[in-house]
Amino acid sequence: MRDIFREGKKVFLLSGILFLGFGVLWYFQRVSQWGIVFLILSLLMIFLFGYTIFFLRVPRRKTKIDPDLIYASADGFVMLIDEDCEAPAFLEGRVQKVLIFMHVASMHWNLSPIEGTVEYEKYQKGSLKNVMKESSWQTNEHQLIGIENKEKNIKILVSMIAGLIARRIRFFKKTGDALKQGETMGLIKYGSANMIFIPKDFEIVVKKGQKSRAGLTVVARRKK
Repeated sequence: MRDIFREGKKVFLLSGILFLGFGVLWYFQRVSQWGIVFLILSLLMIFLFGYTIFFLRVPRRKTKIDPDLIYASADGFVMLIDEDCEAPAFLEGRVQKVLIFMHVASMHWNLSPIEGTVEYEKYQKGSLKNVMKESSWQTNEHQLIGIENKEKNIKILVSMIAGLIARRIRFFKKTGDALKQGETMGLIKYGSANMIFIPKDFEIVVKKGQKSRAGLTVVARRKK
């Protein structure tokens, strides 16, 4: 609950003040034509308060630790799979990528797909356009996170992408921080997508359109 109120305190404060204000106005105007208007506005503030709690709900997931697996970093559904693309910053050569779109009812905390150390991070301002486009991870506002597990010889890159509704990306770690597999690493408020760049020695096992659950859905498995 502490994380919920920390991230949503501005909305909670605003909706609380407006609820009290509209409630007082309704009390004094309840017999007039404005009474129903102030009542509806008060109820809308209750809805906004409740939806924010629902939206910022904190995941309670038990991720099975396995260095040969790469888990989904976000809830939503798999929107794009590319098994051969040019490596972005932090990675080399040819890689694979999976795009996970988070809809409005998704849990919007992002979890680490692997265990490792944050070796690279970069925040990039950009547009707030439709994340359905493959290029959105480059053109939209995004946060890049490079995670490496040197002991298990694995490097991945995650891009937290803001979209049409999203207005704030929160990354809670910094370069040098350790991450457990399935650990919370960030939050995209009110949107929108994650792109996971995966090395070629892993086989992508999800399908386009498949439902994704962060820390539970296996996206890729190390080839034997």
